[in-house]
Amino acid sequence: MQPAKSLRIIIGLALLAMSLTTACAVKPRSDGNAPPSNRAIVSAGAAIMEQPVKTQAEYSLGYGDVVEVKFFNNDQYNETVPVRPDGRISLQRVGDVYVVGMSPSELDKIVTDIYGEILIEPDVTVFVREFGGQQCYVMGEVEKPGSYAITKGMTLMRAIATAGGPKNSAKLGSVLLIRGDDSQKAEVQRIDLELSSLTSNVERDVPVRAFDVIYVPRTFVADVNAFVSQFYDVILPPLDIYTRYKYWYSRQ
Repeated sequence: MQPAKSLRIIIGLALLAMSLTTACAVKPRSDGNAPPSNRAIVSAGAAIMEQPVKTQAEYSLGYGDVVEVKFFNNDQYNETVPVRPDGRISLQRVGDVYVVGMSPSELDKIVTDIYGEILIEPDVTVFVREFGGQQCYVMGEVEKPGSYAITKGMTLMRAIATAGGPKNSAKLGSVLLIRGDDSQKAEVQRIDLELSSLTSNVERDVPVRAFDVIYVPRTFVADVNAFVSQFYDVILPPLDIYTRYKYWYSRQ
């Protein structure tokens, strides 16, 4: 066979193979159910990544927490200090700093700014080394009045149960919850915790917060304001200094 003729046959076979491959190729579906292309997948992933991520609120420092303030390149200023009952910590060459309610990052910034007047570009990091126990106070007609550590899932009724349960003389239909609000002022709520009431209104058994005062009276409290005045003058003084300030002096 002549070379030229052989070359023409090879080219012809190659063209035939190409045409068959094209004819057998699967055409994209036009019914809207076609699988997404790589570009579409990448675009969708980018859109998800751009969505804001919800984060939990940062921990707020409280009474009894132990805070470490660490200085890099200035070790002599390192401190590990507890948060005192007055809500302050003491730092070298600075004195007292009120920290209750701050996040560690907020305290970090404040300490950095303060020491920036003493040191050249201080590098500060604040750690919470120990977490102080959070307490609530159960008073009135319960078997064991006093302060109790707040456990996970503790509600008003569980706090009362922790205090030994209500006495026979307790008026659970008029329980008073004394709680500080966001502006550090006291709020007093009268809550019906009678079992007959909780059966249909279980949401009344609210979760306990740190430093709540739960008072179980002997009789129905009709005038909450009058009771608050009595509570301040007679019942509150034996409690710790923090409770006095938090719930009453801050009402001024």
